[in-house]
Amino acid sequence: MAHSDDLFQKARLLRALASDIEVCCDAANTAAAGSTWDCDNATEVRGAIKGYRGAAQRAAEGIREEATKVEGQARAAEKTEQANATSGAH
Repeated sequence: MAHSDDLFQKARLLRALASDIEVCCDAANTAAAGSTWDCDNATEVRGAIKGYRGAAQRAAEGIREEATKVEGQARAAEKTEQANATSGAH
């Protein structure tokens, strides 16, 4: 069984990853939205970036859901560890 501290750390790392993924397309989106970025296929590229951005946001949401599950596992492990410490079991 995983140690609660390890699981809490995993949940924190998953949330950080989700945050990074969620904003990974923001710079490209901002650049593409500017009027100085006009070209023959600008509309298609902007649409593609919007699609990638939506996919990134959905992926981040899924990762956050996984982080919530891991955090629940961490809390359960923490309770077990505390119970074992109280009873003297290992």
